[in-house]
Amino acid sequence: MAARATVAPTAAQWRAMTLAAGLQRLMQALGAFAFLGHTKQRTGFLRHVPAAMRQLETRPDVVPRLLARLEAEQLDIDHLVALKRIAVATLPLSRDLINIAAQLSTRHMRCWIAIVAAISRLTEADSREQIEHPLHEMLTRLVEFDGLKH
Repeated sequence: MAARATVAPTAAQWRAMTLAAGLQRLMQALGAFAFLGHTKQRTGFLRHVPAAMRQLETRPDVVPRLLARLEAEQLDIDHLVALKRIAVATLPLSRDLINIAAQLSTRHMRCWIAIVAAISRLTEADSREQIEHPLHEMLTRLVEFDGLKH
């Protein structure tokens, strides 16, 4: 079996990837806390949600930067496969965050439901177009969600 050649990412690509990974991990933690707090009735986990939300709010440029990158570049197959894998892993946790969004407002809840729907479409995607469209939708809705007033 031949070894596959890899190209090291540039510094800008590395920053974008680590930023995206950090954002994704924080969203996973929020989902886990929501699941444990609401579904498992372990309400102590809910006290950590505001701190995590503040962390997301300290870098409000994260999602717009990812959206701009998606619009400027065509993602390679490895990134597309990775995005689908992440969507599959985070869909249940993202659904659990609907309860948190509903506590903010009806508009927050509706926007988050649209985000979850986009993630769901990502999990079912079988082509570049089927991945790129819901990814764009998800990022656009995240920007909208961030702009909603509490």
